[in-house]
Amino acid sequence: MPRLSPLLLLAPLLTACAPAHLGTPAPLATRVTELRTTHARWQLPDTIPDTTTRQFVAEDLTGDSVPDLAILMVNGPRGRILFFEGQGPGAYYAPQEIATVDSLGSDVLFALDGALVLGPRNSDDLFIWRWDSRKHRMKPVKLDD
Repeated sequence: MPRLSPLLLLAPLLTACAPAHLGTPAPLATRVTELRTTHARWQLPDTIPDTTTRQFVAEDLTGDSVPDLAILMVNGPRGRILFFEGQGPGAYYAPQEIATVDSLGSDVLFALDGALVLGPRNSDDLFIWRWDSRKHRMKPVKLDD
């Protein structure tokens, strides 16, 4: 099972004071260049969008009929999940980091029923995030045991 960073527990406190949108919409190529510059040690898929990797989701996750993006950046066994809210044809807001993962193992990032999911496919051992339209942010879903 992947271990989430303790910083994820602070996310509700940090997002309460974050602006609704970070920056203005920009083309995907601009956002990827920014990531490659600011996160040089982190591996990104060679081609974005690349739906053949475990690191990329392109789907409407906010319910506004506009495709959004989520990218799992990898650095050894660690990972960072970034969410880009789509804003029309080919434009995205700056990424929101929604989680860091200490130990990825065989986990993949995928979408399921409008939610973003991290974990092994065909498993119950998953981490799930859904769009919170009130806070304008992806929010962890608490699963009942």
